[in-house]
Amino acid sequence: MRVVLGTQGHGYYANAASGYAGNFVELQENGTTVFAISGSGGGTANTVSTSLNIAQSGSTTFSTGTGQVSLNGNTVLADAKTLTAGGTTSTFNFSASTAQFDTSSGQVNLNGNTVLAQNKSLSVAAGSTGNIDFSNSSGTFSTSSGTNTLNGNVSITANKTFAQNGTGTFSTGSGANSLNGDVTVASGKTITAAQNVTTGTAVNLTNAGTQTTGKVLNIDTGAGAFSTNGGGVSVTSTGAFTGTLARLTANSTTSGTVLGIQATALATGKAIDVDLGTGVYTGTGAINVTANSASSGTLVNISGTSLGGNNGTGVKIATGTPTGTDPTITKALALALGNTSTAGTGLYINAGSSYQGNLIDARVNAVSVFTVAQGASAAAVTVGGSATFSTGTGAVTLNGNTSTASGVTITAGSGITTTTAVTIATGSLSTGTALSVTTGNGAFSTAGAVKIDGGTGVFTGTLTQITGNSSTAGTLVGISGTGLT
Repeated sequence: MRVVLGTQGHGYYANAASGYAGNFVELQENGTTVFAISGSGGGTANTVSTSLNIAQSGSTTFSTGTGQVSLNGNTVLADAKTLTAGGTTSTFNFSASTAQFDTSSGQVNLNGNTVLAQNKSLSVAAGSTGNIDFSNSSGTFSTSSGTNTLNGNVSITANKTFAQNGTGTFSTGSGANSLNGDVTVASGKTITAAQNVTTGTAVNLTNAGTQTTGKVLNIDTGAGAFSTNGGGVSVTSTGAFTGTLARLTANSTTSGTVLGIQATALATGKAIDVDLGTGVYTGTGAINVTANSASSGTLVNISGTSLGGNNGTGVKIATGTPTGTDPTITKALALALGNTSTAGTGLYINAGSSYQGNLIDARVNAVSVFTVAQGASAAAVTVGGSATFSTGTGAVTLNGNTSTASGVTITAGSGITTTTAVTIATGSLSTGTALSVTTGNGAFSTAGAVKIDGGTGVFTGTLTQITGNSSTAGTLVGISGTGLT
């Protein structure tokens, strides 16, 4: 059938009553319907059904009704064509499908909120070099509450922060971790380093040797008036170690200060406090200074120039608790030896057998006033200058030869009234001389080598008395003058 029409009219017109159950059009091939348009009362009402292909060409449009449109076969969108929603409430729903959904290889825009269904994943294909880039967004990025793994390098852009809230932990890898900015530990929190280190260094602060000013480590307790031990820095060990608990090493410096302690307002506290507790110390030095290669300089220098006018003490060493009350005077070195019957030595000095020099040298205005010197053959005690030498009231024993300097006299017993001023007791002397006065080659013209002067006193006793009542032989007084003429 061929229908040719003009500019108006219907090529085919069919009008049926309401509820028409037949087909307005039905085309069959070999007894099989291939195209049909049914009425509203048919088995499949108001339906255009066909088993043929539908091919539309040209630039005309294709529009469906507002009911459901089912695409039951594969659907291909032609090249350079788009699939666009016609309204603001349109949806695109593949939720009933379990098959794969592939987008194009071009840019995919998700213009609305995107929700990943429960128990579903968002993955990147293996070997991909693509990016997930949120850099253009000013919104927030929140991960799940499960484990989040960042398998590559992580970088935070300039002037941005990394903040962690709550009670969760933060753990880094075993590689080097650089903290390039200021690090603040919150109030009441601690930093614990390397609890299980057995070798190596638990905490290492290194500035690569470029520092000229500033500090590698600065600990500032502020205005806190703490009363605990180690409130600023505490190093504690409960192990019986044999090494060194804290050590400062500066083997390349020649003029700096390795450890400096400054406490300009300290009045009654301690700048250094060494407490060995109740342990019975048997070592060779609780404080040990070793510089066996030093050839000059001062190993220990203690300066307190204002102590001299304020009755202070420079160094006090106590090996016990003495009795009595110490005088209120300045003491550069004070020794407290206790109050026990056990013998001890307040000041002990020991030198080798070949030592030659002063064991003790006391000076006033840089001039020696008292020295104990070890010479090549024997030790000597010297009281120098114009100082006097006075002994106690006990016996004084001179075990060696005793001499006086030229022009110096010995005055004995100027205040004695009843006892003996000078006594020479020889005990078992048999061949020697109890008293010998030798003038040498001196041609004196004065009173004589020996002078006994009774002074101006009117005495009634004997000025000179020689007693030998036990002798039965010998000579009491022998005078020899073989050269006398």
